[in-house]
Amino acid sequence: MKIRLSSATPHLIAVLVFILISVLYFPPMFQGKVLDQSDTKGYLGMSKEITDYKKQTGEDALWTNSMFSGMPSYLIITRIPNNVLVKLHRLFTFQSGRPAVHVFLYMFGFYILLLLFGVNPWLGIVGGIAYGFSSYFFIILEPGHITKAIAIGYMPMIVGAVYYSFKKDFIIGGILTSIFVGLQLIANHLQITYYTFLILLIFGIFEIFQVIKDKSYNNFVKSIGALIIAAIIAVSVNIVNFWSVMDYSPYSLRGPSELSKDSEDRTSGLDKSYATAWSYGIGETLNLFIPNFKGGASSILLADKDSKTFDFLARSGGQQQAAQIINQNAYFFTQYWGTQPGTSGPVYVGAVLIFLFVFGMFFMQGKIKWWLFSVVIFSILLSWGKNLMFLTDLFLDYFPGYNKFRTVSMILVMAELAIPLLAILSVNKMITGEYTKNEFNRALKYSLYITGGIALLFALFPGISDLSSPKDQILSDQGARDLVNIIREDRADLLRKDAFRSLIFVLLTTGLLYVFHAKKIKINLLYLLLGLIILIDLWPVNKRYLNDDNFISKRNAEVPFQATQADKDILKDKEMYFRVYDMTQGDPFASSRASYFHKSIGGYHGAKMRRYQEVYDHHIKDNIDEDVLDMLNTKYLIQRDPATGQPKAVRRTTNLGNAWFVNDIRIVENADEEMEALGNIDPSEVALMDKRFAELVENVKINRDSADFIRLVSYSPNRLEYEYSAASPQVAVFSEIYYPLGWNATINGKEVPHFRLDYILRGTVVEAGKGNIVFEFKPDSYYTGSKIAFAGSVILVLLVLGGLFYAVKY
Repeated sequence: MKIRLSSATPHLIAVLVFILISVLYFPPMFQGKVLDQSDTKGYLGMSKEITDYKKQTGEDALWTNSMFSGMPSYLIITRIPNNVLVKLHRLFTFQSGRPAVHVFLYMFGFYILLLLFGVNPWLGIVGGIAYGFSSYFFIILEPGHITKAIAIGYMPMIVGAVYYSFKKDFIIGGILTSIFVGLQLIANHLQITYYTFLILLIFGIFEIFQVIKDKSYNNFVKSIGALIIAAIIAVSVNIVNFWSVMDYSPYSLRGPSELSKDSEDRTSGLDKSYATAWSYGIGETLNLFIPNFKGGASSILLADKDSKTFDFLARSGGQQQAAQIINQNAYFFTQYWGTQPGTSGPVYVGAVLIFLFVFGMFFMQGKIKWWLFSVVIFSILLSWGKNLMFLTDLFLDYFPGYNKFRTVSMILVMAELAIPLLAILSVNKMITGEYTKNEFNRALKYSLYITGGIALLFALFPGISDLSSPKDQILSDQGARDLVNIIREDRADLLRKDAFRSLIFVLLTTGLLYVFHAKKIKINLLYLLLGLIILIDLWPVNKRYLNDDNFISKRNAEVPFQATQADKDILKDKEMYFRVYDMTQGDPFASSRASYFHKSIGGYHGAKMRRYQEVYDHHIKDNIDEDVLDMLNTKYLIQRDPATGQPKAVRRTTNLGNAWFVNDIRIVENADEEMEALGNIDPSEVALMDKRFAELVENVKINRDSADFIRLVSYSPNRLEYEYSAASPQVAVFSEIYYPLGWNATINGKEVPHFRLDYILRGTVVEAGKGNIVFEFKPDSYYTGSKIAFAGSVILVLLVLGGLFYAVKY
């Protein structure tokens, strides 16, 4: 093969090292424990109906009614039929969701990248550790952001394959790109895939300039052609996921709203305030170099028993009272003092790697350096979000796809790849000896002055940083200014300690490079010592945020929610299908607990339907509109019993059931009018219809008879069957969420149109007489997509076989 590797030995050792390090980081795994992951709990809640249906019938539930009154299930469980890459994905992830597997994938993915860049395999092991132990990659494992972790693991492989296509062999590079992009798309975390594309876009811009300068168009065109084909094949084998998500996106929060309120906050995707809620602070960016520059995690208390804050509080009321005050007012006493609403920890790349990155900026030559530097600056500026709104507005309003993603601080994953890549490439250049003594000394000196100087400055004078927090003003307003000053002293201590810590690692790395350059140590010792220094730098910081305390017994993880008496009482009701509104979970739209046991009108998902969210915001969230609960067939509320504080089931008697006939259809001009009218009608009598659907009912003269009825007779997530009797043509309203892409309606076996009523519900016209109505969910994205995925998989297999023949033959 054209990637010339002298021996398989270093690669086997790399795999073993990565496995060993990954496993040793998580000793509770040896005790049969698993991470207590909030998002995994949420997933088990939201997916319960889907997984139960699969177990009972062997079929996929493509829709679920257990969250938000109904939504496509492929937003919850990834669908990957006929995807030939699934087995390779399972090989890379050891068919396991354990955190050690994801850490392994981080390291192995970056190792592949470095091999494709031509880096010595032994140095590649060091690079794998450097990338894999970035703090954010560990922090996301704690809540269970598994798909994000997998996508991050595949990200460096894609970058390496594209680079190889341009610089070495466009055929092999194209095939590898197709494989790695296909693997990342299996994770179905399109935000990370989007950021991967941005890294490559910046690389492509530099390539174009070089091509124009050198007039070397031939290889460039071949590489671009190969990569386009690679991308098409990768998407085709994952088309079911990709097509389904693209179909759904315009109807989700990532699609535009038709309401005019707060239009200045709107984009063609997410609202600006929502997309930028988690924006990295400008000063917070120094977390890349000093982990506690803004205090770390908001879940960790600043005021422990050795702190000045605890001592201050204990002086007036004793240690017991001080501890009580701190625990009851934890919001004011957390370590984190940045401007984000909260954080699980900093994006710490490592003092060693930041030093080596700066070293590389002085030491390296050529466009690779400027490409990676541009990636870092670009991702930092966009991570600031609302703190640099003119740039953020530009991208939200005009850059394709950017406004579809929330949590803009996540874009720092681009820097987390670029920084260790330039760092390791600079070490690789030093090893090859392709430099002069003056070049080395100049780079080492300047990088020491810059990074060491910054660390020393904050170690000696932490007060020059902004040690204030938005929450301090509340304490000051309450007359606790002395307490605020003490808290800031503790913050200064945290910053001072970690600044000294970073300074030590800068000095150690400087010394290591110097003694190697002076030929005082051999290359193998350089690899070993550099790997150890990087690991010693990153490992303890990661342990602050992901450690043994985050593990629970496997039994507790498998049963994420315990049924309360309220749940048990509701489950006794054997009616086929009704909904529940759990009001005991704080924000019902931020918990999937109820979805684990019931058909819920709430739930938790970042891509819920926009129209449904709008109805919740206007008619349920702050002031419950009982008529809206009725039309959603909400039969039970779960509320706190005022006497016991325990959840209790409250039976509602006005819910409208699964379907009903109305006496009148009121045509509305726009979404604003429909939303306003929704709170001023009796939905059992009147249905609201957007004028765009009016022609479907213009010939219906409603004359409801007292003997008319419509009722649900059969339920499954993908299929609902009703029977009805009507003396004259009627308009039926169904307490189901309207989603036009995949739901088909038939009456007595004949397909009929259905339409949206009451802003979010389904409706259809029924003729006089008796009959049955069937709604079935058969999205083209799944059924047609499966056939395309099969064809794409066949093509990919043939390409891989052809690539192997080409590699051996030529």
